[in-house]
Amino acid sequence: MDNKYVNKALELSSKVASNVYLDAISKGLMGTLPILIIGSIGCLLGVFPFDPYLQFIEKIGVKTYFLAASTVTTSCLSIYAAFLIGYRLAGSFKCDQIPAGLISVFAFFITTPLTKDS
Repeated sequence: MDNKYVNKALELSSKVASNVYLDAISKGLMGTLPILIIGSIGCLLGVFPFDPYLQFIEKIGVKTYFLAASTVTTSCLSIYAAFLIGYRLAGSFKCDQIPAGLISVFAFFITTPLTKDS
């Protein structure tokens, strides 16, 4: 009885894994991990909870650079993901990858509402 459910789950997971679009999304989001790690390290170095260290990096003026690295990487994550998903999908269809990634980013900007609420 237990084996029947395992077989059904394996069958479903193999169908999902063989889907080109879901595979491109998965690989594209995995490609953002190095960017997230860089941002996380910048955040950690900018707000490490040790007062002498915080005073030192503030005194020499690198705290703003650490926090800027964190902000740039995490705030622009959707742009990186849009590029990488398009890039990976084009690779699976054996097309030019960089133009496909750029078109994906442009499509992202076109469909993203950039209005200011009052």
